[in-house]
Amino acid sequence: MDKDIDYSVWSKIIEFEEAIHLNDEKKGEVAAAFTSDGRLMCFFAGFSALMVDEAECPPARGSILTHNHVSDTAFSMHDIKTAAELGLIELRVVGPSGWHSLKPGHGGWPSPFEISKTYNRISSEVAGLPEDCDMKDVSVRICERLVDELGMIYERGNFSHS
Repeated sequence: MDKDIDYSVWSKIIEFEEAIHLNDEKKGEVAAAFTSDGRLMCFFAGFSALMVDEAECPPARGSILTHNHVSDTAFSMHDIKTAAELGLIELRVVGPSGWHSLKPGHGGWPSPFEISKTYNRISSEVAGLPEDCDMKDVSVRICERLVDELGMIYERGNFSHS
């Protein structure tokens, strides 16, 4: 175990993620903002949970924001731009196959303009992949290339069930 990680913080976030990662289209996308010490600050629900209204949830700025994608994809361009605009500590997304984490690099988040420009270019390049690639695979490839080019930190994994 890593001595620098406070696992009590992550247990609350992971508990929330495990509750939402299997949501279907009927339940939709939900999100929650947590403080760096794991306290739930805000909860959002709807078709696009990352339409974060700072007037309704000012503490979302600088938080750990996690949400689900019913489509089981990695981050959308809108997700990443929202993370940059809110100066998040970490952006997370979960789906049936696992979790994805995105953090700013040493220089902080890139500008939303730079994210859009780079994401759109990479997306159009990745669109030419073989037809056997599904939406999830394409979204992961976009994220992997985006973080390489813009200096962010991306990780992904599966839920471990005992």
